[in-house]
Amino acid sequence: MLLCHDKSLTMEQQNSLKEWGQEQGLSIEQKNGSSTQSEGQETCLMVQVQPCALNNPDKGYWLRAVLFFDENPMDCEIKLDAPQFPIPHPSNPQSTVYKKDDLETALGQFIYNCGTQYQPALRDLIVQLFVPIELMSLPFEHWQSHRRTECCGHRCKAVIVRSYERQFLKGNLGYEGVKGDWKKYWKQLLNDREARCVKTLARLDPVKGKTLISSSNREVVGCRFLEHHQAQQQKKCWEIILDQGLPVALWIRSLSMTEESWQKMETEGKKLMGAVTRNCAIAKLPESLAKKRQTYLSNSSECERQKKARCSLLWDNPFRSFPTIDYHS
Repeated sequence: MLLCHDKSLTMEQQNSLKEWGQEQGLSIEQKNGSSTQSEGQETCLMVQVQPCALNNPDKGYWLRAVLFFDENPMDCEIKLDAPQFPIPHPSNPQSTVYKKDDLETALGQFIYNCGTQYQPALRDLIVQLFVPIELMSLPFEHWQSHRRTECCGHRCKAVIVRSYERQFLKGNLGYEGVKGDWKKYWKQLLNDREARCVKTLARLDPVKGKTLISSSNREVVGCRFLEHHQAQQQKKCWEIILDQGLPVALWIRSLSMTEESWQKMETEGKKLMGAVTRNCAIAKLPESLAKKRQTYLSNSSECERQKKARCSLLWDNPFRSFPTIDYHS
């Protein structure tokens, strides 16, 4: 069943072949003809952070987490089943609700559980965080691991953000109407993986109100921007980005800065973003960011680490939903 990896076939054709082969009991071999891990396989820790009440962070969050090994992370649309990770206790043991301040400890515990229960190399671990808009600006990659020795952005292969709202909200509150655009942009990315980030990521400027991309530019699949320093304005920016169906966004965190501090950071932020995207193919953006991030996080100066590792990435593959949890595993 090597044919299901044939790049001349569309994603739908590859997917249909794979499903047919599984129904016939055939082995889906890797590209090298063996059943061992393929070069492109990813080890993914997915963490869902669900708000207890929409638009009310004070009510806290529920957490779920799964680990799975993804053979072909960008191409095939698959439904995944995975066992749920044991959930660490919140700061209040009488409650199942996590406060914002509990999330760092919980993420560290999840990463620790990966190492102790499933024993993947943490340097190969990709953390995907499904978070609501109000948490998009948290410095997840700066959060320390369970043993408080290294931050997870330095410990793990990559830490990326995904949209909770787009995955889980239904009806009038969600983004059901833009799922076609979301998939269209992702397929466009797949069809031209070597396209440069400078062409495929449109520049936005939330401070000046520029939050829409041009629909006439067929190369664009995402955006890059410096975050608005005011929380309400940045929330509006995210709503517009998600409503356009954009699967990729690269941004420099600056939320809660004073306007004066934001202006001082603007030039440095653009340089940092340029260092990540320069000569980088769009398909390699997570890898490019991870390498820059790890370089900055290895700096001995805490001030330099905080200043230079402000870059965050939304890498939201619509064909990789949060897995259906198998509670009996």
